[in-house]
Amino acid sequence: MVYRLEITQRAEELLENIIFYVAVKLSNPTAAAAILDDVEKAYSDLEFMAETLAYCEDPVLSAKGFRKIRLEHHDYVILYKVRGGTVTIEGMFHELENYGKKL
Repeated sequence: MVYRLEITQRAEELLENIIFYVAVKLSNPTAAAAILDDVEKAYSDLEFMAETLAYCEDPVLSAKGFRKIRLEHHDYVILYKVRGGTVTIEGMFHELENYGKKL
């Protein structure tokens, strides 16, 4: 099945904040570009395998239907929900963050 991706405004803002932090605050635009490449790969993967990935380990997030995909080369996770044929990207966080409290 091919899923349609829907990216929430909040998820876009979180990604922009991460990219700004890495590119500007850490003065590493190359790393920021690599993160964006990794995000695009994750989005592409979600179009084909969104329901094959596990629900979040956090029982509250899991009960709300949140799943996650880890970026292949960076320490970030993308949280999303699947509804029918649509994958809704809800947020992107560093894997060490307590992202359950931020959604």
